[in-house]
Amino acid sequence: MTVLLFVFHFALDSPPPLLVARADGVHIVDPQGKVQRTLLPHAVTWAHRLPDGHLVVDRGPKGLFVLPSTGKPRALATLPSVRGCGFGPADPKADPKADAPLQVQSVDDVTHSADGRWLCVSLMDRNANMAEVRADFDIELATGKVTARLALAPGCPDPKLTPNRCGPPARPKPAVQPVKKTWAFAWMAERGKLTGKSGVALDLCAGRPADQCDPSMSVAVSPSGQWRLVRLPTGMGDYMHHALFAVDHQTGAVHPIVEGTWPPALTGKQRQTLQQDYAAVPTLDVVGETYIAPTGHGEGFIVDNLLINPGKSVIRVGQFVP
Repeated sequence: MTVLLFVFHFALDSPPPLLVARADGVHIVDPQGKVQRTLLPHAVTWAHRLPDGHLVVDRGPKGLFVLPSTGKPRALATLPSVRGCGFGPADPKADPKADAPLQVQSVDDVTHSADGRWLCVSLMDRNANMAEVRADFDIELATGKVTARLALAPGCPDPKLTPNRCGPPARPKPAVQPVKKTWAFAWMAERGKLTGKSGVALDLCAGRPADQCDPSMSVAVSPSGQWRLVRLPTGMGDYMHHALFAVDHQTGAVHPIVEGTWPPALTGKQRQTLQQDYAAVPTLDVVGETYIAPTGHGEGFIVDNLLINPGKSVIRVGQFVP
């Protein structure tokens, strides 16, 4: 696994640049998704932004490296593999639990300490609720020292849990400057209801038992308050699945999230169908680990590797780096 650190700067009074990680490297993109600058011309599997602007990048099996703001990259460390009930070398042929395919499952699986000294990484075979094999590491960024804290695999004794050096994950918040405006339609979160002077434009709980109406459906709001993303529960398994929709507070319209040009609003018949079955209208499927947030640039939203510009487009630009 390769990790590269490098520095870029941006004005403190402006939102941080939009970063994406993908097969052709790590890039800064504009609010429309166009590449403005390439920071690293190599494929990465995940990237993590530190408070001081440093970027941590995983390039796979080549080990850990540090790329300073000037000069050449230097080798930092190598993360040990999970072998059996612990870490370290073993015979993979004799050990069915050796080298399980582990990866970062969500943005919360890579965190940093408040003082910027430590990076904490959790690698799992599935999401945190369903993982059977897991490895946790604390990496001292200045020295490359790796502390392997946890190795979990089927059939192994329960490991002794120790707190990581980073503490609970805290997702960074984009620098969003709210715009105070009054819109024609208001959102009533406890009922999933959109109301205006002419009455109720949408009631996602209409005709549904109280225990089938999730009160926490709103997941992100644009700076002006015009656009809101809501998710509706559609299925449960290894992951909790939700259907994602965009609500326009100006017109009362509800739009599905479909890649390409901005889709038309749901018709009255489609709204009735949606109220009866949250999975009945085709739209983007998201899970609990999906990263959803305003971009901080205009009215756009980030949904994992999608850039949503309400009223304009939904485009795939690469995995966003919070």
